[in-house]
Amino acid sequence: MGYPAISSDVIADYNVGCEVLGSGGGGTPTPMSIALAELLNDGSLPLLDELPDDAQVCAVGAMGGPSVFAERLPSGAEYRVARDLLVRMGMPKPTLLLPVETAGMNGTYAAYIALLEGIPLFDGDLMGRALPKLEQTSLAAESSIGSAVLVTPSEEAIFVESDSTETIERIMRAALPACGGWGLFVTKPLSAAELTGRVVTGTVSRALGMGKALRRLPPWARGPQIATALAGKLLGSGTVEEVFRYPRKGAFAGGNLYLGDKESGSVIRIEYQNEYLMASVDGKATATCPDLLIVVDPRVRRLICPEEIRPRMEVAIVAVEGPSWWKSDPRRLERVSPRAFGIDQDPISWEVR
Repeated sequence: MGYPAISSDVIADYNVGCEVLGSGGGGTPTPMSIALAELLNDGSLPLLDELPDDAQVCAVGAMGGPSVFAERLPSGAEYRVARDLLVRMGMPKPTLLLPVETAGMNGTYAAYIALLEGIPLFDGDLMGRALPKLEQTSLAAESSIGSAVLVTPSEEAIFVESDSTETIERIMRAALPACGGWGLFVTKPLSAAELTGRVVTGTVSRALGMGKALRRLPPWARGPQIATALAGKLLGSGTVEEVFRYPRKGAFAGGNLYLGDKESGSVIRIEYQNEYLMASVDGKATATCPDLLIVVDPRVRRLICPEEIRPRMEVAIVAVEGPSWWKSDPRRLERVSPRAFGIDQDPISWEVR
């Protein structure tokens, strides 16, 4: 079901849905949900499910450490700095925004920026779930981002133009420590024609729908009901037995956790980096990215990120089908499959689980 707008009465749903699409990563959406609610009051943010022919669209999202973002919140001026710089460089003024990812903090942050600027939000994004790299955007998978701006919380701006998305990311990430740990990433304005086939559509509505389904479960609901609400599959419920954390060469830090399923006695292993990436049951791979994995406290349905996982936690592990955009082309799938994260495993089709 599509949604025509984001209003104050669905922000809590959106917050939870962004957590689900984060698959454990993306940072907490809550600070910007609170800011969005205060800004909305009794109003609403228009949500477009089609790109107008004359649209000029910028994708927006925070780049850097989610924990730093939560400690050093945006001033609200970061997007205007990026917009004005792009216009000074001869580019058209944006008329529509979309999230880089409708996941974690970037889902609510993009909505906050759109509302602050008085322009609509597009019901889609460039990832369909949380992913850690710019080369894992739908724009990069089809060609290149081309050029983008990084704006610090202190309102300094860096413009990078390159035919290589990897180069843009390398330069911007190298600048992040000097920027205070995070910055607002804004693509150049793109026309509707340039975005056709290069956007994962329906992700904002999906987040709203999944959040609504989870939040309206009865208090007695546990793992099976959570999986059903998300049209997902329960992999197991039980106690976290062990958690290992380790750095990965050339990639983000990661680790794995082990869970004993209280019903079957099976051992479930989860591989994670920024996000949960793969689940194995008794040594057999059962769910892989780009499908989603969520680890949830079934008593209060609070989603738990990798940094929070500790032994003896009672959790349910649920797999949810990921965005079909990545699965529709083998070349796209390579960018978001386990091997893209250094895990020696082919992606598993959702239908064969």
